[in-house]
Amino acid sequence: MLVDSGSAVTLADERFMRDSKTLRDVSKPAIELKTASGPELEITNACVTEIAVWRSVTFRHTVLLVRELFNKILLGWDFMRYHGCTLDPTAGCLRMRQGNISFRKSHAVAPVMAESPQFELMAHHPAREAIEKMLPSEQESSGKSSKIKI
Repeated sequence: MLVDSGSAVTLADERFMRDSKTLRDVSKPAIELKTASGPELEITNACVTEIAVWRSVTFRHTVLLVRELFNKILLGWDFMRYHGCTLDPTAGCLRMRQGNISFRKSHAVAPVMAESPQFELMAHHPAREAIEKMLPSEQESSGKSSKIKI
């Protein structure tokens, strides 16, 4: 699992998710995902799942499934904001209400940026609107979900 404050959204590798239990699909947002170096990431689906970030702590969250993501799960800014997480690079941990999770190692990774094809024409950024729509309703709904252990 990778914690990436530069990523607007939380991502999961579609191959990893295929091996998971049945997931509850949600509407795939109409956004493009681009890395800092420019290549676009292909969103294949979106779903609500439970992510285990500690042995006994799980979080229900909407993830976007991406083709050929290097990491199994990439926790983005949307996850950190919604679940009240704070990165503490000095202490080398992710601070959460439930406790602190120490980082085993850190990597320099190119951030992912969510971008609309018609950004200049929009009063509000479509990626942000899509994220805002996903957060309150999808995390709290009580449909089928699966548990991902990292």
